[in-house]
Amino acid sequence: MSNKEFSNRLDQIAYQLGGKRALSEKSGISEAQLYRYRNGSSQPTQRNILKLAEAGNVTPQWLLTGQSPAAMPHIAQHEQHQHLLLSTLLEHTTHALNAYDDYKALKPLQHKIVPLMYQALRHEPQWQTELPEQGHILHMLNYLISFSSLSILDVLSDIFFQLTDDKQKPVQDISSAINQICHASSSYYNTRTGHHYFERLGQSVWPNSVARITHLVEQATQILQPTEGITWLDVGCGSGREMSYMYRHFPHIQVRGVEPSAESVQRAHKLEAAEKLPHGAVREGDARHLPFKSNSFDVVYSRAVLMHLPYIPGCQVGAPEMIKEALRVLKPGGLLSITTPHGNWHSLLPYHQAYNLQQLQQLVEQSTFKTKLLEGKPFDNPPPVTHNGQIQEQLVPQITALFQKSY
Repeated sequence: MSNKEFSNRLDQIAYQLGGKRALSEKSGISEAQLYRYRNGSSQPTQRNILKLAEAGNVTPQWLLTGQSPAAMPHIAQHEQHQHLLLSTLLEHTTHALNAYDDYKALKPLQHKIVPLMYQALRHEPQWQTELPEQGHILHMLNYLISFSSLSILDVLSDIFFQLTDDKQKPVQDISSAINQICHASSSYYNTRTGHHYFERLGQSVWPNSVARITHLVEQATQILQPTEGITWLDVGCGSGREMSYMYRHFPHIQVRGVEPSAESVQRAHKLEAAEKLPHGAVREGDARHLPFKSNSFDVVYSRAVLMHLPYIPGCQVGAPEMIKEALRVLKPGGLLSITTPHGNWHSLLPYHQAYNLQQLQQLVEQSTFKTKLLEGKPFDNPPPVTHNGQIQEQLVPQITALFQKSY
């Protein structure tokens, strides 16, 4: 929301009511305060947003975003839910920004953050009928504070419109914006959200992960027919749980990992200190700029990483960089295994993107490395993740693709 756009909408309400004095009297907000709202020197609180909307007989989301201009008494059920969604975002965000010191940098930007959250959520099927709780709002705020520059807020909206095909708005510097999204996606795991995530995971490897790892190790062993073991790189290895399992159960696999989150790397180094991983097995690094020489590994494996990187056809930044780097460090004849959510959807705060097999093939083909597809297998009804008989997580549909780099 720009100040100019918000000012124009205030002027429209004032005109309908007979002038700024009439708006002031009906809303209970002084003319001086309205003037400050109009020139951008002050930002309206949640309560005053609702007062202005009620005075003008418009929805709060129209006042903030210019969408849904229908008058309050005549809005349809869907519009009513959207009104409740925006009101919920206003309430929870205001509480979080006032209650937690973590979000001090975001407080002056509430007038931009709430419309951005609203725009992100209203495209997701879950929020067509449900309302987010405080915990979900905190996740989104943790993601936003992970950006290296909060000026990104002015660009994110344009990118979201482009990804959801709502409008084809040109993005001035899309490469820079995607770089910031990639940075935020890794820094996000250094926030309190990441800490709670890794605490919940613990160091156990759940049965479905064991089955997936075992199957891939058997495939790799059969295809590569190694004589001196298999060099294996886990891109986005997290806290090193799966690497540790492989190290302890498959002695012919020489595991290495790279992970952008400092929180994750610290946890992996604890496994190294406990001799559950080789010393120096995990490095801090970016999947788009791997800290390894070309032709170094027999297998490059990545699970639930590509989903964090935007893929906009025609743009070489983001997901294309990761795939190109993975193939660069792969030996001729080596295997690239990718597991990622399957489908055609985006979750915008935090950024997640699902892929189909055609998109994965396009990414590999545009890398300039010659490869062949050995397997492309969707799992559209994956069983829930269980541990000690308890459901830990309900997985979204997944796809696994296995490529072999040409000799």
